[in-house]
Amino acid sequence: MLLRTGQVGKLTSHASRFLTERLNLVASKGWDQTRRIAISAHIDAKLDTPGAIDNATGVIVLLLLAERMKDYQGSTVIELLPFNGEDYYAASGQMIYLEQNQNKFNEIMININIDGAGYHKGPSAFSPFNLPDDIKKCFDKVLDSNENIHEGGPWYQGDHSIFIQQGVPAIAVTSQWFLENIDSQEITHTPKDQAGIVNCDKLLVITDGITDFIQNTYLD
Repeated sequence: MLLRTGQVGKLTSHASRFLTERLNLVASKGWDQTRRIAISAHIDAKLDTPGAIDNATGVIVLLLLAERMKDYQGSTVIELLPFNGEDYYAASGQMIYLEQNQNKFNEIMININIDGAGYHKGPSAFSPFNLPDDIKKCFDKVLDSNENIHEGGPWYQGDHSIFIQQGVPAIAVTSQWFLENIDSQEITHTPKDQAGIVNCDKLLVITDGITDFIQNTYLD
């Protein structure tokens, strides 16, 4: 190209579009569809990153919650949502979930979304969005009983925004360090996001916090 400096070039892109199916797994227990708790974490990662914090740790928490709730027999529906498109164009899993739940978001009492959790520096952060006063009191009790979980400030770069936009209260679970450095951190979406930066004990603490919150707030 240097030999042709100053000349006009032409670039042709050979591309095509084709239809494909969109699917998103939902694992649930309970039978009262008018009372639903949606707990989510995206399972995809950007190309060329191991995706440890973003978002293998979120998937681990979902699996831990599944184990904790394997014997649950209550009426309130608990949904575990491994969303499959958060870090990619079109967000196909999220879009099909939106379509399937059109006019049904009033049935969802709360969304708890895990994204960026378990970083080895600092505490975990639970950020509340639009919690009713009585639910906020229960939320505060859980945090007061666990010094390793802090109340985080608002952030919207995650799947909890899907629910917030539909008027559903939400809690976004992440690492306090990422909240404080969200605009300057250079870990997520890079090769630096590898298993060595994860503190697995924090994932157990997060699982305990989520379990305590939903058991003491919503379950019969």
